[in-house]
Amino acid sequence: LRGVCGQGKQLPHAQIGIVDEEGRMLAANEEGRIKIFGTSVCRGYWGDKEDFSKSLVTGDLGKMDAMERLTVLGRLDRVVISGGEKINLREVEIVFEGTGLVSDVAAFGVEDREWGTRLGVAYVPVDTAVSEEALQERLRETLASYKMPKQWVRLGRLPRNEAGKLRVEEFVGVNSE
Repeated sequence: LRGVCGQGKQLPHAQIGIVDEEGRMLAANEEGRIKIFGTSVCRGYWGDKEDFSKSLVTGDLGKMDAMERLTVLGRLDRVVISGGEKINLREVEIVFEGTGLVSDVAAFGVEDREWGTRLGVAYVPVDTAVSEEALQERLRETLASYKMPKQWVRLGRLPRNEAGKLRVEEFVGVNSE
């Protein structure tokens, strides 16, 4: 790929496009929902009247570059809108992980009257000496200001079920360890 990021080009029997919330095709490098056209698209779901035989709008967020290479940015259910800005929760988690200051992290959205959704993060520091201020300083090097968490929850460990899935309800609304 010679340093090119993304998932590559579509296969010959399919076409992929990026659409907005109204289903309009977007230009190169604009983020939106991934839409797949082709003969290999499923016909639909059992018991559902919607026909996908011509195209399927996925629950995935992506973009296409000018060379028609797809980059999948994540699931739409892992995107929040805060103050009118879209924030990919996985992107925030990756930046936290990249600091080397946390051993585990979970970004989440909380309903907010002013922002619509307030970005929160629960994190487990690598050791007790790691402060919220040190984390914020590192994050400012990479994260846009609107992607900085408004709610911080420092924990000794993130609560997970037997399958490893986070139990967000156990730390949303919590303010400290």
